Amino acid sequence: MPATINNVEFVGQDLSGHDFAKKTLRNVNFDHCALVKADLTRATFIGCSFNAATLTRATLKGARFEDCQFSRAALDQVDAQQSAFVTGGTISYDPSNNSLPELDSVGTIFEHATLSGANFTGASLVRANFSDVQALKANFRDAKLQRASFDRCALAGSSFFGAQLEGADFSLCADARSVLPESALRVVTFFKRLEPAALESLLAAHQCWLASNGAEGERLVLRAVDLFRHNFRDRDLSGSDFRSCRLDQASFQGCRLIAADFRDASLGGTVFRASDLRGAKLDSKAITKVRLLDSRL
Repeated sequence: MPATINNVEFVGQDLSGHDFAKKTLRNVNFDHCALVKADLTRATFIGCSFNAATLTRATLKGARFEDCQFSRAALDQVDAQQSAFVTGGTISYDPSNNSLPELDSVGTIFEHATLSGANFTGASLVRANFSDVQALKANFRDAKLQRASFDRCALAGSSFFGAQLEGADFSLCADARSVLPESALRVVTFFKRLEPAALESLLAAHQCWLASNGAEGERLVLRAVDLFRHNFRDRDLSGSDFRSCRLDQASFQGCRLIAADFRDASLGGTVFRASDLRGAKLDSKAITKVRLLDSRL
């Protein structure tokens, strides 16, 4: 096989155990391929597609993937040490203040992929987006994960020791706190920020949803949103979903919160004044941290 491969369609082929080591591949389509135990060591893939491909136990050591797609790919137990997953953006650093890498586009997207047991030691995954990914017992030791996003991922048993995690977003990842090293908890994000105009729009849609008995508008669902010290006054928020939100020192004054869901929300010093909380769902531990002033339970 030549050292350079361009514009080839391998769709659905069984390439298990195939040797792509040190080769350069451009615009090659590996969708639905079997690449079990394939050797991709120090290969370069540019604009390639691995959607629904099976790369279980493949060797990706030192490989480079530029603008590649991995939707629904299986990368269980791959060895991806020192590999790089990047886009066409330029990574730059400001040496004057040791700032985070800046990338002019999003990183590689791993959507509905499986990475269980994969070894990403030292891999470059800056701004990568892991969405609905199974990454049980994956090894991200010393990986570059600045501003990466882990949405609805399963990470039980995974290791992030020594990983660069500044600005990484774990706000929609339920088990992140249990696997991240203590030092990482100070630099990652567990809550999403919402612009005031966007929040007002969601609140208006919720009012319409209530007024129409669900026929119009949309129910307020704010999962893992940062609402620290936010002031909710005279709002009807019945049936709203605040699960896993940061509501510390927020104020609910004169609000209707019938059947609202506050499970797993952070409620340190939250004030409920003259509010109706009948049927609301509050964790037993969380309710001891709130202030209930003339409110109904």
